[in-house]
Amino acid sequence: MQRLHLDPDEAPSFIALDTYEARTRNGSRLLHKGMPSAPPYYKPLRAASAPMPVAPRLTARERGYDGRWTKARRTYLASHPVCAHCALDGFVAVATVVDHLYPHRVYEGVFWESQWWVAMCKACHDGPKQRIEAEGKAALDRLASRLGRPILTRVT
Repeated sequence: MQRLHLDPDEAPSFIALDTYEARTRNGSRLLHKGMPSAPPYYKPLRAASAPMPVAPRLTARERGYDGRWTKARRTYLASHPVCAHCALDGFVAVATVVDHLYPHRVYEGVFWESQWWVAMCKACHDGPKQRIEAEGKAALDRLASRLGRPILTRVT
C-alpha cells in the first residue's frame, strides 16, 4: 500500500489516490481513504426568527445627489481641501467627500444647509464618522462643537 507520511520531521514519501496516513500530535496513527482534503468546518446554525424586512434603497438622484449637488460639492471641496476630521487629530489628508454632519436621511431639511457640510477623506467618512452617527445626536453635537459648527437645535 502506498502512503503519504505526514510527519513534520521527515519529508513526504509516497502519495496514493486511495489511502493516506497521518499522525496526530500525540503520535496516534490516522488512516484515511481518498485524497487529503480540508477538514470540515464549523458553520453555526442561523436563528429561527424571520429576517427583518429591508426597504429598498433609493437611487442617488432620488436621495438628492443630482447635478446641482455635484456642482456644490466641487465648489465646497475647492474651498475646503483638507479633511476636517483628520485636522482635529493633527493630520493632513486631502478631502474627497462632502459629508452632512447631521445625516439628512434622519434630520430633514439639512441637505442644502452648507453650515453642516464637512469636507472629509473617505477613510474618515467611512470609519469614525459612521461610528459617531451610530452613537446618536449627542455624539454628533460633540463633533459639531469640536469642528466649530453650530449645533442642530431643531430635530425633525
